[in-house]
Amino acid sequence: MAFTIGQELRNGIYTIERELGRGKVAVTYLAQQHKGERTVISSSVEYLHFGEKKAEGRRQRAEGKKESCKGEGNYK
Repeated sequence: MAFTIGQELRNGIYTIERELGRGKVAVTYLAQQHKGERTVISSSVEYLHFGEKKAEGRRQRAEGKKESCKGEGNYK
């Protein structure tokens, strides 16, 4: 799921400002970190590569709504 302009992530720590580009599996955004007023880059993993359930979990973690689970995904 792609982020929207103005959307807040991680319980309001970051705000999406604009889309920077799209790749095969992710969309990259420019975001503003409110504490310290830093500019950061965030990527949203699209459903195309990971499937709906995994992409939704990754989106929720980016938004601070879900804790990271060790062992989730196919990492080695």
